[in-house]
Amino acid sequence: MAAQIERQPLPCIESFAKDVKELDPPGFRARHGGAFLLMHGSDAQLSRPGQLPQWTVVSDDVQGYHGARDLAKNYVVIALKQRRPSRLGHIAVGRAETCDLVVPDTSVSLYHAFFREEQDGGFVLQDAGSKNGTWVNDQRVPAQGKGPPARVESGSEVRIGNMEFLFLGCNEFRELISKLVN
Repeated sequence: MAAQIERQPLPCIESFAKDVKELDPPGFRARHGGAFLLMHGSDAQLSRPGQLPQWTVVSDDVQGYHGARDLAKNYVVIALKQRRPSRLGHIAVGRAETCDLVVPDTSVSLYHAFFREEQDGGFVLQDAGSKNGTWVNDQRVPAQGKGPPARVESGSEVRIGNMEFLFLGCNEFRELISKLVN
Protein backbone atom coordinates (compact mmCIF):
# COMPACT_ATOMS: atom_id res chain seq x y z
CA MET A 1 0.00 0.00 0.00
CA ALA A 2 1.41 3.40 -0.99
CA ALA A 3 2.02 5.94 1.73
CA GLN A 4 -0.32 8.92 1.60
CA ILE A 5 1.43 12.26 1.18
CA GLU A 6 0.37 14.74 3.83
CA ARG A 7 -0.56 17.95 2.06
CA GLN A 8 0.29 21.26 3.64
CA PRO A 9 -2.70 23.61 3.92
CA LEU A 10 -2.79 26.39 1.35
CA PRO A 11 -1.67 29.76 2.73
CA CYS A 12 -4.13 32.60 3.28
CA ILE A 13 -3.59 36.20 2.13
CA GLU A 14 -2.46 37.22 5.60
CA SER A 15 0.50 34.83 5.45
CA PHE A 16 2.09 37.00 2.72
CA ALA A 17 1.86 40.25 4.74
CA LYS A 18 5.33 40.02 6.30
CA ASP A 19 7.01 39.56 2.90
CA VAL A 20 5.07 42.51 1.44
CA LYS A 21 6.50 44.71 4.20
CA GLU A 22 10.04 43.32 4.12
CA LEU A 23 10.70 42.62 0.43
CA ASP A 24 10.83 45.04 -2.48
CA PRO A 25 8.61 44.11 -5.48
CA PRO A 26 11.36 42.19 -7.37
CA GLY A 27 12.28 40.27 -4.21
CA PHE A 28 8.65 39.40 -3.51
CA ARG A 29 8.18 38.23 -7.10
CA ALA A 30 11.36 36.13 -6.96
CA ARG A 31 10.21 34.42 -3.76
CA HIS A 32 6.54 33.88 -4.59
CA GLY A 33 6.05 34.13 -8.36
CA GLY A 34 4.57 36.54 -10.87
CA ALA A 35 0.87 35.88 -10.28
CA PHE A 36 -1.57 34.31 -7.85
CA LEU A 37 -4.85 32.40 -7.80
CA LEU A 38 -7.13 33.30 -4.90
CA MET A 39 -10.10 31.29 -3.70
CA HIS A 40 -12.59 32.51 -1.13
CA GLY A 41 -12.94 30.01 1.65
CA SER A 42 -10.56 27.40 2.94
CA ASP A 43 -8.85 24.58 1.19
CA ALA A 44 -11.24 22.31 3.09
CA GLN A 45 -13.60 23.15 0.19
CA LEU A 46 -11.31 21.28 -2.16
CA SER A 47 -12.06 17.67 -3.10
CA ARG A 48 -15.81 18.19 -2.93
CA PRO A 49 -17.01 17.40 -6.43
CA GLY A 50 -19.54 19.70 -8.00
CA GLN A 51 -19.19 22.49 -5.45
CA LEU A 52 -18.18 25.94 -6.64
CA PRO A 53 -16.82 28.27 -3.97
CA GLN A 54 -18.80 31.47 -3.51
CA TRP A 55 -16.88 34.65 -4.34
CA THR A 56 -16.95 37.74 -2.23
CA VAL A 57 -16.05 40.79 -4.27
CA VAL A 58 -13.13 42.65 -2.73
CA SER A 59 -13.84 46.38 -2.79
CA ASP A 60 -11.21 48.85 -3.97
CA ASP A 61 -11.68 50.64 -0.65
CA VAL A 62 -10.95 47.87 1.84
CA GLN A 63 -8.81 49.94 4.22
CA GLY A 64 -11.88 51.23 6.04
CA TYR A 65 -13.54 47.82 6.15
CA HIS A 66 -13.72 46.75 9.80
CA GLY A 67 -13.42 43.06 8.92
CA ALA A 68 -10.39 43.41 6.64
CA ARG A 69 -8.26 41.08 8.78
CA ASP A 70 -11.00 38.44 8.69
CA LEU A 71 -11.24 38.89 4.93
CA ALA A 72 -7.48 38.37 4.64
CA LYS A 73 -7.83 35.07 6.50
CA ASN A 74 -10.72 33.86 4.35
CA TYR A 75 -8.93 33.61 1.00
CA VAL A 76 -6.52 30.83 0.20
CA VAL A 77 -3.71 31.58 -2.21
CA ILE A 78 -1.95 29.49 -4.82
CA ALA A 79 1.19 31.18 -6.12
CA LEU A 80 1.96 30.70 -9.83
CA LYS A 81 5.53 29.58 -9.57
CA GLN A 82 7.43 26.62 -10.91
CA ARG A 83 8.46 24.24 -8.15
CA ARG A 84 11.25 22.86 -10.32
CA PRO A 85 12.76 24.06 -13.58
CA SER A 86 10.90 22.95 -16.68
CA ARG A 87 12.36 22.77 -20.16
CA LEU A 88 8.86 23.63 -21.42
CA GLY A 89 8.82 26.86 -19.39
CA HIS A 90 5.29 26.40 -18.13
CA ILE A 91 3.60 26.08 -14.74
CA ALA A 92 1.67 22.81 -14.59
CA VAL A 93 -1.71 22.77 -12.81
CA GLY A 94 -3.41 19.57 -11.71
CA ARG A 95 -4.26 17.14 -8.98
CA ALA A 96 -0.95 15.24 -9.22
CA GLU A 97 1.70 16.01 -6.63
CA THR A 98 4.21 16.44 -9.47
CA CYS A 99 2.40 19.56 -10.76
CA ASP A 100 3.69 23.01 -9.87
CA LEU A 101 0.21 24.05 -8.68
CA VAL A 102 -1.54 21.19 -6.93
CA VAL A 103 -5.33 21.63 -6.78
CA PRO A 104 -6.48 18.53 -4.88
CA ASP A 105 -10.08 18.62 -6.08
CA THR A 106 -11.79 15.65 -7.74
CA SER A 107 -12.97 17.84 -10.64
CA VAL A 108 -9.35 18.66 -11.56
CA SER A 109 -7.46 16.22 -13.80
CA LEU A 110 -4.07 14.89 -12.74
CA TYR A 111 -2.47 17.19 -15.32
CA HIS A 112 -5.24 19.67 -16.08
CA ALA A 113 -3.78 22.86 -17.58
CA PHE A 114 -0.71 25.04 -17.62
CA PHE A 115 0.19 28.71 -17.28
CA ARG A 116 3.06 30.30 -19.15
CA GLU A 117 4.57 33.68 -18.45
CA GLU A 118 5.09 35.67 -21.63
CA GLN A 119 8.09 37.91 -22.32
CA ASP A 120 5.98 40.99 -21.57
CA GLY A 121 5.28 39.66 -18.04
CA GLY A 122 1.69 38.67 -18.84
CA PHE A 123 0.31 35.16 -18.48
CA VAL A 124 -1.49 32.76 -20.79
CA LEU A 125 -3.41 29.63 -19.83
CA GLN A 126 -3.87 26.46 -21.91
CA ASP A 127 -5.99 23.42 -21.12
CA ALA A 128 -4.02 20.16 -21.26
CA GLY A 129 -6.91 18.04 -22.54
CA SER A 130 -8.65 17.84 -19.17
CA LYS A 131 -11.97 16.07 -18.61
CA ASN A 132 -13.77 19.02 -16.97
CA GLY A 133 -12.28 21.96 -18.87
CA THR A 134 -10.64 25.28 -18.12
CA TRP A 135 -12.21 28.74 -18.44
CA VAL A 136 -11.12 32.37 -18.29
CA ASN A 137 -13.98 34.83 -17.68
CA ASP A 138 -16.57 32.22 -18.73
CA GLN A 139 -14.77 31.53 -22.04
CA ARG A 140 -13.59 27.96 -22.49
CA VAL A 141 -9.83 27.68 -22.98
CA PRO A 142 -8.96 25.35 -25.88
CA ALA A 143 -6.92 22.24 -25.23
CA GLN A 144 -3.32 22.28 -26.36
CA GLY A 145 -3.19 21.67 -30.11
CA LYS A 146 -6.82 22.73 -30.58
CA GLY A 147 -6.43 26.49 -30.37
CA PRO A 148 -4.35 29.27 -28.89
CA PRO A 149 -3.89 29.74 -25.15
CA ALA A 150 -6.05 32.34 -23.41
CA ARG A 151 -4.50 35.55 -22.11
CA VAL A 152 -5.17 35.96 -18.38
CA GLU A 153 -5.31 39.51 -17.04
CA SER A 154 -5.21 40.58 -13.41
CA GLY A 155 -8.77 40.42 -12.09
CA SER A 156 -9.79 37.57 -14.41
CA GLU A 157 -11.93 34.75 -13.11
CA VAL A 158 -10.29 31.40 -13.81
CA ARG A 159 -12.13 28.09 -13.50
CA ILE A 160 -10.15 24.87 -13.42
CA GLY A 161 -12.56 21.95 -13.35
CA ASN A 162 -15.18 23.06 -10.84
CA MET A 163 -12.84 25.31 -8.85
CA GLU A 164 -13.15 29.08 -9.33
CA PHE A 165 -10.27 31.43 -8.65
CA LEU A 166 -9.47 35.10 -8.98
CA PHE A 167 -6.25 35.69 -10.93
CA LEU A 168 -4.07 38.57 -9.69
CA GLY A 169 -0.72 39.72 -11.01
CA CYS A 170 2.05 40.17 -8.47
CA ASN A 171 1.68 43.96 -8.18
CA GLU A 172 -2.10 43.80 -7.70
CA PHE A 173 -1.70 41.00 -5.15
CA ARG A 174 0.80 43.09 -3.17
CA GLU A 175 -1.58 46.07 -3.29
CA LEU A 176 -4.47 43.94 -2.03
CA ILE A 177 -2.38 42.64 0.87
CA SER A 178 -1.29 46.16 1.77
CA LYS A 179 -4.92 47.32 1.86
CA LEU A 180 -6.16 44.34 3.84
CA VAL A 181 -3.54 43.87 6.53
CA ASN A 182 -1.84 47.24 7.07
